[in-house]
Amino acid sequence: SKLDNHLPIAALFFSTYGLDVQGTVLCLNALLPESCPLLGASSYGEVSNELGYTLNSQLLVLFASDKIKIHTGIVTGLFDDNKQNEALIASSIEKASQDHDIKLALIFPDGLKLDGEQITQAFHNALGFNCGLFGGAAAERFDFIDTWQLYNDKLYVKAVPFILFSGPIQYSYGMASSLEGGWKAIGPKEPIETEGVTGTEIGGKPPLNFFNSRFKLKGGLLSVAHPLAIHVADPSAPPILRDVLSYDEEAKTLTLIQALPNEPCWVQMTQPITAEILRSSRKACLDAISYFPSHHQPDALLWFSCIARTQLLEGVVGDEYQQVRAFNDHIPTAGVYVYGEVGPKDRQTDFTEAAYHSSALIVLAIGESTTIVHNHSNGDDEYTLLLLNTEIERL
Repeated sequence: SKLDNHLPIAALFFSTYGLDVQGTVLCLNALLPESCPLLGASSYGEVSNELGYTLNSQLLVLFASDKIKIHTGIVTGLFDDNKQNEALIASSIEKASQDHDIKLALIFPDGLKLDGEQITQAFHNALGFNCGLFGGAAAERFDFIDTWQLYNDKLYVKAVPFILFSGPIQYSYGMASSLEGGWKAIGPKEPIETEGVTGTEIGGKPPLNFFNSRFKLKGGLLSVAHPLAIHVADPSAPPILRDVLSYDEEAKTLTLIQALPNEPCWVQMTQPITAEILRSSRKACLDAISYFPSHHQPDALLWFSCIARTQLLEGVVGDEYQQVRAFNDHIPTAGVYVYGEVGPKDRQTDFTEAAYHSSALIVLAIGESTTIVHNHSNGDDEYTLLLLNTEIERL
């Protein structure tokens, strides 16, 4: 009914992990046009204009356009072999895109059984530097066992459903990431050594010595409230945040959710500041709207927030979305809480570098570009238009 009799050309479906989705998926496939692909992933909380933040809910997003083309697909059979994964991803994109000039892509990889950073880079390389890449990794309830990914009528694991946009689409984004996402780095930087996702040394000592200096560790788990701030040699590069999943008390090692960059790295602890997390969410949404390239407002906002933010905002999770309602309530908005957020590395590199973020919020504004035809009846109209264009440029 909200599409005003226009047929949907693609559908995104998200559901809080743990709910029975098979019946919903069957119903949706029966209701949607045969030509409308359905894809999505499990999440741990959803947001929308209608309900704000909710848990144990299901979210459906429908796209309709007679100008923008949408292409979809899913990558399966992914392994630890990076070259094989890159070949599979490139082949899947080529097959789905049908030689169209792809301008925007959304991906929803398995958030537990795939290397999100490697998958993100493989998609970025296959799509090229002129294509925006966004999305979120499938999540669940912090049990670290399984997530699911959806394509049409089947649920998958270790897969990456994706959606590609070509034609007159415009988009912009806002991000609350790195230390600008609400965390403060504390203590000195220490060199860190890793083997895969296992941290073996920090500051030349067992990693647990680093944590024991501030926290009383017990039970093998670390709070996601304190991701590590990872610094690389380039002083202009903002640090990346990486969650620590667990630690081994006997070996005194720790397990990271993602491998670190393949270069020398230094690490700091972090401390969350709730007020800053909420402030950064507001700024991300405002940035997405204000950077939108058209003089018209975006047609929709898509929101990908880290599940870690729900833990820190326990009891006030809804406040993250409430912070922005006054600015976007007139724009259809939908989003999910995920295990990793896909977007540009930072505002400086923009779309030339993609990254798999942690503890971040990414807001994507999308819309159909419009061409306005001006019929000027006299010189006064032309002069008025000139003044308006001058004012637009000044603004």
